[in-house]
Amino acid sequence: MQPNKVFEILMREHSQMLLTYLRALVQTPDLVDEIFQQTMVTAWQKLDDFDTSRPFAPWLRGIAKMHVLTHYRKSKTEILLCNQEVLDYLELHIHTLEQTPGDSWQDKIAPLNQCIEQLPNSYKQTIEARYLHEQKNAVIVQQLQISAEALKKRLQRAKQILFDCLAKKTAMAGEHEQ
Repeated sequence: MQPNKVFEILMREHSQMLLTYLRALVQTPDLVDEIFQQTMVTAWQKLDDFDTSRPFAPWLRGIAKMHVLTHYRKSKTEILLCNQEVLDYLELHIHTLEQTPGDSWQDKIAPLNQCIEQLPNSYKQTIEARYLHEQKNAVIVQQLQISAEALKKRLQRAKQILFDCLAKKTAMAGEHEQ
């Protein structure tokens, strides 16, 4: 198979995972798109350097991480919202997700989607506005007619509920495997 076809298949397979990773690191949707494109170009240019005995996704995330760090190093006005520990933690959790059963990224994050559906409506609305529709906090505050502090608390509580729900689903999945 031609290298460009292989690359196209790999990118199609991993694009949702890469976007999820970038959205966790970068606040602005336009910057997510920009770094996503830069990552694709760099991956294509360095495809010959890729060690085929290793998984593709971590290699791709490594390229993306370098672009994110480079952007924030060059930027005089933007601040990286996380440190190396957070980057490592995120990498670990995405790696764990990759090990879960499922053919596609959507299959792998299905438990998260189920947990989102179970959220109380006010939390679900807030999570979807911020992370699914990628709206800025200022827009969400206006739409929901709440204060910025109330939005922050609502997002924190919703994330905690999601974390607990996912932990419960993970524990139940572990019991079924034994």
